[in-house]
Amino acid sequence: MNNNIKKVVVYCGSSNKVSDTYKNQAEELGKTLANYDMDLVFGGGNIGLMGIVSKTMREANREVIGVTTKKIQASEVLNPHVTESIIVNTLRERKAKMDELSDAVIALPGGFGTIDEVDEMIALKQLGEHKKPIVLFSVDGFWDDLVKIYEGIIKEKFAKKDHIDLFTVATNVDEVIDAIHTEQKDNSNENWRM
Repeated sequence: MNNNIKKVVVYCGSSNKVSDTYKNQAEELGKTLANYDMDLVFGGGNIGLMGIVSKTMREANREVIGVTTKKIQASEVLNPHVTESIIVNTLRERKAKMDELSDAVIALPGGFGTIDEVDEMIALKQLGEHKKPIVLFSVDGFWDDLVKIYEGIIKEKFAKKDHIDLFTVATNVDEVIDAIHTEQKDNSNENWRM
């Protein structure tokens, strides 16, 4: 196992209206990451899957680092589970800070922001700017349609065939843990071009 994974960024939704299945898996993920002595980096929200993961990991005495913007902070309820709150000016700065602080990436189900965050990390890995494991936690097949889009991009030769290896799709928590501990293919700057 890769012992270099200390802090994991978890991208996920902040809606309380979602299925209990997503909520239960967010809680299970938080417990499991804590059991593997990992700390959390996330968007700082106190509701939805963000709130569940942060609460679960804090209850397990793990470090919980919330990164948010001034604008979002002004409109959200303060998350009492964070051990450190980092406030930045823009969403771009927020993504950069979460990237800087993390050793691996997990995307639970989420909205437009979650897709933006994980897409940027995949693109940065394609360009050789990081080698972090990226895992799409496809609870109930949530990410299946996005993966089909990626496969279509490759089929139409907008990306290399092996770029599908830039991320792993997991359908349960055990697969998530296996994926972030598996050495992934080195995507150096020389390999990203078509």
